[in-house]
Amino acid sequence: MEACGVLIRTDALTAVGGFRPFFWEEYDLYLRLRGLGRFHHVAEPLYVYRRHAEAMTSRAATRVQGWIELARAWGSETLKTVGSHPELEEALRQLAG
Repeated sequence: MEACGVLIRTDALTAVGGFRPFFWEEYDLYLRLRGLGRFHHVAEPLYVYRRHAEAMTSRAATRVQGWIELARAWGSETLKTVGSHPELEEALRQLAG
């Protein structure tokens, strides 16, 4: 699961309460938006994404903690229905154990 640039209608963003303070705030938002309608994927690259060592997502342990936070809020079963990622699986193992 990789995040990407998205366009969201303002009325849809307002309807679900906007962003909330999660490490993976975009995934929390997408989970809430999915009840409003379909997503449309544009398969063509429209921007350049730059990664650097100081980014908040550069540390694996921090990313796993973010998944744990999201799993506690949404439940592991909900997260499993929308996709998988090795770090999410690690987070779910940590929560279960």
